[in-house]
Amino acid sequence: MTDTPAPTPAPAPAPTPAPSAHWYDGLPAEDIGYLQNRGLDKVDARAAFLEAMKAHKEAEKLIGAPAQELLRLPKDAKDAEGWQRFNERLGVPKEAKDYDFTGLKFKDGSEIDQASADAIRNALLTARVPKENAPIIAKAMIDLADGAEATDAAAYELKLNAEREALKVDWGPNAPQNMMVVKQTAQTLGLDAEVINALEKTSGYTKTMQALLKIGQAMGEDKFVQSQVPGQNTYMSKSQAQDTLNTKMADQSWANRLAAGDAVALKEFDTLTRVING
Repeated sequence: MTDTPAPTPAPAPAPTPAPSAHWYDGLPAEDIGYLQNRGLDKVDARAAFLEAMKAHKEAEKLIGAPAQELLRLPKDAKDAEGWQRFNERLGVPKEAKDYDFTGLKFKDGSEIDQASADAIRNALLTARVPKENAPIIAKAMIDLADGAEATDAAAYELKLNAEREALKVDWGPNAPQNMMVVKQTAQTLGLDAEVINALEKTSGYTKTMQALLKIGQAMGEDKFVQSQVPGQNTYMSKSQAQDTLNTKMADQSWANRLAAGDAVALKEFDTLTRVING
């Protein structure tokens, strides 16, 4: 009789792992530290998730823009197309001509001339200034120019007044008559106020007045206001001019020429009356 072999015993079942003590067991130490720092290790997984979601929502408010509205800098400084797209998102126009200066004027009402406007536009584009900010910068430049012009004008006016007073002192009692000769000379030469002002700014007030006086004397513009007293090389006084005019008006021939519009008589009459009226 043969013996029946004993059955092979079944393998012992694997030990069941002990349940985790915490819901976050097995996470990286860095993440566990994050949870512990915020006290989330002391609540269950659901409560921790809700707190994390709440914190994320608050963080989104602080960021201030959804992901699709975020703007990232190109990683490569040589990425021309990337920087072009980046600048366009900031509001920088593609071309300098797209900067608009409509309505910007100087204090005198004039607008920026074309050459200056183009130079400003090119500088703004080079500096990658957004289109909406360009008028602010251009206005500041206009205000600066207005201020500089006002300062220059004030300084020029001070210098001009000083020269006027100095010339009066230099001409002495003949100053009124000299100035009258200057004005008559300018009128005869067809020099209007704008031309005289330009001459004063380039050559100076004193030089301009002295030059016109010499020209007028050479042209004989001063002959009608010279003193008639023998031996005197001065101008008539108001009383002398009045006496001279009275004498001439009593001269019927001269009066007829004046009434007929004779150029010499008219000029003589005009000069004498100017001296009389100061």
